[in-house]
Amino acid sequence: MLKVKALSSDIETYCEFSNKRSLLKIHSQFKNAINFQSSLDNLLLTLVSCHIENAPGIIRVNVKNFDDKDPMEILNNIDMSELIFTEDKLNSKLSLDYDFKIKIASILFSYIQQKNTSLFISSGNSEIENKISTQLFNLTFRINQDIQNNRLVDFQEVIHNLIGLGIGLTPSGDDFLTGFLAVLFSNRKPNQHIIDIIRKVIEGNYHKTTKVSSTMLHYACLGHFHHSIIKFLNKLQYPDKDFNREIKTILNIGSSSGSDLLFGIFKALSIK
Repeated sequence: MLKVKALSSDIETYCEFSNKRSLLKIHSQFKNAINFQSSLDNLLLTLVSCHIENAPGIIRVNVKNFDDKDPMEILNNIDMSELIFTEDKLNSKLSLDYDFKIKIASILFSYIQQKNTSLFISSGNSEIENKISTQLFNLTFRINQDIQNNRLVDFQEVIHNLIGLGIGLTPSGDDFLTGFLAVLFSNRKPNQHIIDIIRKVIEGNYHKTTKVSSTMLHYACLGHFHHSIIKFLNKLQYPDKDFNREIKTILNIGSSSGSDLLFGIFKALSIK
């Protein structure tokens, strides 16, 4: 019998998993992740291999990869007795000097350019990717101007059009919104009205994107983010620190998701 030990997760995900475990069915399986879904809601609960970092909605297990493994056998035999609860909390009172934010934004953009996988700055390799790239650029070009000029109806339209825009399990528009929200939540009080607008639009449009991505957006709307994003943003309260390691970790999430997440962070840091 296959023996799998749970390594780490946040307490909210553990409770969700425990409450829904008997109702979970396989949604999708990959080398480093197995997604499960219950009949109670559309959220996914995910088991990931041991070298994947903590994130909302996932449980890390002591498996290197899930190739040729039976998902239901793993689910039914997972041992939670040594699970370590993570305490990744985003500092919600991060107040940064604008000049420092622009300095960090410039560093992020340089990394995004170097990797050259984001459709926000690259035209892609096909006609479809070219079209998506143009849409992404036009929408995100408007987003900061809409906020700064209080054009909130236009801003809602931009958010609506970004949801599900892109390719893959987490389309570029959704990754962007997640990174964008992370910065807003890191200084929550003055940004709460913008957070509320984004949340309202997203919650009415989960159907526009994938199950994987809608789960990511659900947690982002609650202020829950990937461990590496939290670590990076929290570290910004110490301007004399080196942030390159944290930036590179985010950049390496997925094939292009890291770049798109960073582009969302870049845009949010650029708001005056």
